[in-house]
Amino acid sequence: MRKVIVSLALGASVFTATAAGAQDGPPRGPGAAMMRADANGDGIVTRAEALAEAGVRFDRMDANRDGKIDQAELTAMAEMRRARRGDMGPARQPAPAPTPAPAQVK
Repeated sequence: MRKVIVSLALGASVFTATAAGAQDGPPRGPGAAMMRADANGDGIVTRAEALAEAGVRFDRMDANRDGKIDQAELTAMAEMRRARRGDMGPARQPAPAPTPAPAQVK
């Protein structure tokens, strides 16, 4: 199970990864999460760096430290993320488009 979750996390991170180049401050935008794994700051994430970051994420999710992530732990992590983003309320609906004024006839 751990290998599956680590593989999924790594795959998702690699899918969104982009070249970071030399930037000031923490990486932002697509691939930012993956680039945080760049332990030596060279702008390149090696397999070892990615696996180390995946291990840190796994350990953060494995609340009871049993080496497995169960549905309760996944649910708790999702709730924490929603709370951090502030969207615990009802689903947000886009505002309705304004009704155009009727055309005036001359």
